[in-house]
Amino acid sequence: MKNTKHIELKALYIKNKSFDDEYFKKLMVDYITKFGKASHGEINELLNNKLSDALNEKQRFDKITNLLSALKRKKKIVFENHHWVLVKR
Repeated sequence: MKNTKHIELKALYIKNKSFDDEYFKKLMVDYITKFGKASHGEINELLNNKLSDALNEKQRFDKITNLLSALKRKKKIVFENHHWVLVKR
C-alpha cells in the first residue's frame, strides 16, 4: 500500500510541475509558423492540457498572456487583426 501512495504522489508531482516556459514559447511559435496566425483562444487550446493542473482558469489565462507578451518583447510575434503572427524579417 505504501508503494501505491508513492507512485500516486510522483505522478501528481509531475502533473502539477508542468513544463518550462521555453517549451511553451516554442510550441506557440511552431503553431504560428505552421498556421500563419493564432488567436488567444487557439493558443489556449494548444497549451491548456500541458499547463500545470495546479493552476486555475485565471492563472492559466495569465500564464498564456505572459508567455505571449514575452515573445512580443523579444520581437518574435506581433498582434495584428485580432491574431498573433510572426514578425517579418
